[in-house]
Amino acid sequence: MKPGELRNRLKDGRRFLELDTRLGNIEEMVGKLSARQTPQQPAFTAETVFRRVQRARREVGYEGKPAFSLAAWPLQPIDFPNLFESHEVPVVRLLEQPPRLRDAGFDFATRRLSTIVEGQLRRCLIPEHKILEVWRDGPLICVVSGDDWHLCWGMRSAPETGLRINNLALAETIYLFCDWSLKVYGNGIPVPERFKIRAMLSDMTTNGRPCSLNPYRPNDINMNDDRRSAPGGAPGQHFEIEVEPATADPGVMAYRLLSDVYAWFGFNATDMPYVNREAAPPRIDSAQLR
Repeated sequence: MKPGELRNRLKDGRRFLELDTRLGNIEEMVGKLSARQTPQQPAFTAETVFRRVQRARREVGYEGKPAFSLAAWPLQPIDFPNLFESHEVPVVRLLEQPPRLRDAGFDFATRRLSTIVEGQLRRCLIPEHKILEVWRDGPLICVVSGDDWHLCWGMRSAPETGLRINNLALAETIYLFCDWSLKVYGNGIPVPERFKIRAMLSDMTTNGRPCSLNPYRPNDINMNDDRRSAPGGAPGQHFEIEVEPATADPGVMAYRLLSDVYAWFGFNATDMPYVNREAAPPRIDSAQLR
């Protein structure tokens, strides 16, 4: 082989290596782009989570009774790997000592040690009162009474009035659950990029009368001022938001959920109490809940 011919073949080899490297880079870029564009299957369906909420309602004794339930679930697979390790790990401490704003407030703390159930979840339970659950695969569940024991506390609901929701209990419970869920998911592996929160009113129609809500901080005088009944006769209603924990604020999350609740009762968001409207975006102000 002549020197010139050998030199040309070597050049062709280098060109092939360069071309092969470029093609490899293009394939890698296309693969990454395709992976980002391929929709990920959610870790859970809403139906799966709702079945767990129904189970929690049975456990606490609220099946078929007025109940206020809150649930959160990640939109990607996560794990709480040390959930069953001890009572001292952070996620278990959050379950047993969830956040509170004040003494004798409308929180969901049970002030009891949790129990491990079927190797799938940890649960704090006061029968006929409240239940709080953290599932190892991600969902968080809280169920409290929908009647005078919690959601309608102090409102003197009667058969002729139907259940009168205490809007302070409503706002404080939702705010605390939003705060709690952010703190709990901070212990997930991995920390979820997104999750959903759903608030549920169940069996809140009694004696044929739907529950009702008004926009004023409760006192003995204004219980019936501008009070509006829930529409329709459905046994339950839910309100749902999606959250990105990296930028989320519990006050903003609570405002978004509550604005949907108030709209269902026929109120504008500007009618809602306990709101800091000077902030952008507006948010439930924890100082006004105290």
